[in-house]
Amino acid sequence: MKIKNVFELMLIFLLTVGISSCIKDDNNERDKIEIVTMHVSSETKFMKFVDETPVECMIVTVSNEQSYLPLGWINGFKYEKGYEYSLKVKKITPAQPLQDAPRDFYLLIEVLSKEKV
Repeated sequence: MKIKNVFELMLIFLLTVGISSCIKDDNNERDKIEIVTMHVSSETKFMKFVDETPVECMIVTVSNEQSYLPLGWINGFKYEKGYEYSLKVKKITPAQPLQDAPRDFYLLIEVLSKEKV
């Protein structure tokens, strides 16, 4: 009978430890996710990054910011030169970004407009 009680106690302990390890601590950093409107220019620009290889980038502004920034891609979006776009995108800023990775990632939600320039 004592062996059965020890076994039950061990099982309860292991289940408690297993369940508590699945619960996330609220103090952990989390990725920042925003829904933003983005304007994409009809022109592109060549930029040099880590390995000095020129990469053709879209020129965009995010949510009515004044400055343009180069952007290599938006996940789910197919860019065509000569068109200006207004997009609704999900902007993801990782809490712990990888080294040599972009600071923000963008996922297309909807193309709001596409105009020939």
